[in-house]
Amino acid sequence: MRLAVLLVGVALGASAGATPRAGKVVKVERRSRGPNGVPRYCEVKDEGIGPVGTCLGPQPAIGSVIELLDDSRVFAQVKITDASAYQNCKGIWNIKGTVQHGDLAPIATGRAIGLIDAGLDRRIAHRISDDVARATPMGHADERILMAVDAEGKGNEDLVLTQYVCDAQGQPSAIGGASCFDMYHRVGERLTRGQQTIISGCI
Repeated sequence: MRLAVLLVGVALGASAGATPRAGKVVKVERRSRGPNGVPRYCEVKDEGIGPVGTCLGPQPAIGSVIELLDDSRVFAQVKITDASAYQNCKGIWNIKGTVQHGDLAPIATGRAIGLIDAGLDRRIAHRISDDVARATPMGHADERILMAVDAEGKGNEDLVLTQYVCDAQGQPSAIGGASCFDMYHRVGERLTRGQQTIISGCI
């Protein structure tokens, strides 16, 4: 599926010529607001027998709820019924679920994303339409934004996920052999990195 292909492709590209490693998830700082801690990113699709997808970060708990949103709104909620490792990639998880609210039709637009524990205001939260073109929080040379979300309808980037090439300790490095995915959340006037997922040597 699309997220798994993206993440594994990036990890393999970064680790060319390097000794394969299993990868790891580093919790940097817990979210100071929101219901259950640091937000996690997922992609979900409809296979005709219910929602399936891929999540990034720590293994999602059975019963966790993924909120699906696009450029205009939160359009569905999916309750996770199964979460298993994607091959040998620590930090990437295949999930299955059931639709609790809404429907999955907006996924077809290609702009839908999923978030766990994001503290979204479901009435007005949405993905920022030009998110992938915006400046990254840290400004690393090869860092790019994968998604940005306005969680409270105030026009702010409240949640941002970035990706860049790094070493095994999570430091930016063009020859580091790994890929880092950093999730930022807003605390007051600044974005704070809440979690880093390091992917390396996956296949």
